[in-house]
Amino acid sequence: MNITDISKMKKIIDEAECFVFTSHIDPDCDGLGGSLGLMLAFRQLGKQTYTVLCDKFSDKYSWLPHSDEILYEFPKTLPKNKKTVLFTVDAPNIPRLGFDQSIIDELDPTIVNLDHHTSNAMFGDLMVFDEKAASSTEVAYRLMQQLDLKLDTGISTLLYTGLITDTGRFRFSNTRSESFECAQHFLRSGAKHNLIIKKLFEEKPLEKLLLEQKVLATLKNENGIAWLYCTQEMMDETGCSDTEEFVNKLTEVSGIEISLFFKQGSADTTKISLRARGDADVNKVASEFGGGGHAKAAGAKLNHDLETSISLVVTACKKSLGHI
Repeated sequence: MNITDISKMKKIIDEAECFVFTSHIDPDCDGLGGSLGLMLAFRQLGKQTYTVLCDKFSDKYSWLPHSDEILYEFPKTLPKNKKTVLFTVDAPNIPRLGFDQSIIDELDPTIVNLDHHTSNAMFGDLMVFDEKAASSTEVAYRLMQQLDLKLDTGISTLLYTGLITDTGRFRFSNTRSESFECAQHFLRSGAKHNLIIKKLFEEKPLEKLLLEQKVLATLKNENGIAWLYCTQEMMDETGCSDTEEFVNKLTEVSGIEISLFFKQGSADTTKISLRARGDADVNKVASEFGGGGHAKAAGAKLNHDLETSISLVVTACKKSLGHI
């Protein structure tokens, strides 16, 4: 892990009393787990700590420890002029946090950028970064070790949840020996493995299964590039908007180099998820559309309708594989 200056980190901690932890829009378990886990850990230092997001997280994560403490605007009492520390967790750039830039400018915080995405813009006053880490929660734990902060059941459960999800239950290529070392520490410190597995992977509502049925019917496959899409109509018909993990259905199919999932937003916006196998690099593709992530997993939001987005991204993938 690269901390640009651990002595600077300790100086920041010594001088600041308020620490705010935040993550990207549409926060996943890595962003939530990292933010909440660090929020709890820094309370061991006697600090005022908050987790603040720009919008509400999915109800399916409401079981996460201390998720009921999440705020959706910065407390008015936060000191300004670098006296509040803003930890950005699992976010490649400031716009990805979703806040109006003027809000951050007015607060003028000391920004600590904690992440593991290769697409990170390397912003902030201090970097806590490891592109080899499987999850941002793994990076968060390494930081905790250097600061002599202790794990407990709540923190371990939060950090372990991020690690499990970002490794696809230790199936993805980003899984490394250090990931299992972290998992061992989390489990020994009380991480609720059975609860995590049950809540994330064994409690699927019927509505999601019905949506999955409709989405799988859209499957297209062209020369090793496969994609699925989901329309607003599908979500309305089934009463479900949870499409997480749908893109990973395609990674299980042999012969597919790039897997894509397109989710319709408004009439002129589309969210895309990209996965790669072999030598394919979907981070480069996502970056063409203002997104990013890793070589094997990335995402972006396009300001185009669904049909146009599919055409643009599939074409970009074909070019990346040398097919056109």
